[in-house]
Amino acid sequence: MDLIRCLRGAAAAAVLAGACCGSAAEYQFSTNLVLELPDGGGIGTFVQHEVRDISWPLAEVAVTLDIAGSWSGDLYAYLNFGEAHAVLLNRVGRTELNPAGYGDKGFEVTFEDAALNGDIHQYRVTYELSPPLTSSGALTGTWAPDGRTTDPAEAVDTDPRTATLSVFEDLDPNGIWTLFLADMEPGAVHQLLGWGLTLRSEHSVGMPQLLVQRAGDGVEVRFLTQAETVYHLEGTEQLPAAVWEAMGSVVGTGEQVTLGPFPRVGKAGFFRLRSGTGTSDPPSSRLQLHRAEGGLEVRLRTLTGLTYHLQATDGLPAANWENVASLPGNGGELLFGRFPASGKARIFRVLVEE
Repeated sequence: MDLIRCLRGAAAAAVLAGACCGSAAEYQFSTNLVLELPDGGGIGTFVQHEVRDISWPLAEVAVTLDIAGSWSGDLYAYLNFGEAHAVLLNRVGRTELNPAGYGDKGFEVTFEDAALNGDIHQYRVTYELSPPLTSSGALTGTWAPDGRTTDPAEAVDTDPRTATLSVFEDLDPNGIWTLFLADMEPGAVHQLLGWGLTLRSEHSVGMPQLLVQRAGDGVEVRFLTQAETVYHLEGTEQLPAAVWEAMGSVVGTGEQVTLGPFPRVGKAGFFRLRSGTGTSDPPSSRLQLHRAEGGLEVRLRTLTGLTYHLQATDGLPAANWENVASLPGNGGELLFGRFPASGKARIFRVLVEE
């Protein structure tokens, strides 16, 4: 299918962040617009942004979209740079049994290949028919791009996802970036209200998005990890929080991990992640996990007169915790030891005995 392109101009702003001496660099662009998409027929609208004066190759790309509308399953969108082409939206929700796709009202989303929410095409399947929507009915959150290169008139959930944002990896980012959007079916009105582009010189190691789900009588927390990054999950019952309780620590393997289930106490529960690779000094009550040659170091600030028992498991919920070390507190930082890497997400806890 040939898609007719209509060029629309737009004002924009961009920021280049970074430093010399090999540190990670990031380029950010964003703009607000009010561009109405032609209704139906695949007559699209495209907007462009030119990137200049970047001296590093691309490692990672993220895109934000703000679209108002009345039937999200009508929309097709892609990001193009040179000969590389990533499909962001391709008729979300469209299947053999549901050719109209999802009937929600637009998007306020970020696209990243490593998004925990996964493929945006099936967002109502991911959230069991209750996805995160704004008060106006637009989908929110961070999602992996659709990636399906199938003709939008025929695209369905089972098509392969071959055109994700990874197609831009290792390219020179200088040049014209093009965002294309089209309304493929008549009867619903859509507007592009804004879009943004983030270019990174290294893969991000920021905190991943948490996915909290019911599990039996409690809740479990899932998130996608970066390899060799230590994550500390903390929880509280209300915000603002005077105290965050340590819920568990885990060393990332590059895969998704699940912590919990944690019991529900009849109140709203809030969770946050901290990274053990940061420069901030962790509280004395938190285990510190660090990569060491051939394995993992576990440290804890201790009090004299107490005995600390370190236990470990490879997954939660745990039927058995293995006792790996028991040491008396010394009033300072205690090194429990260096433990060989197991190839799995290793989870630790400490029991304190008077």
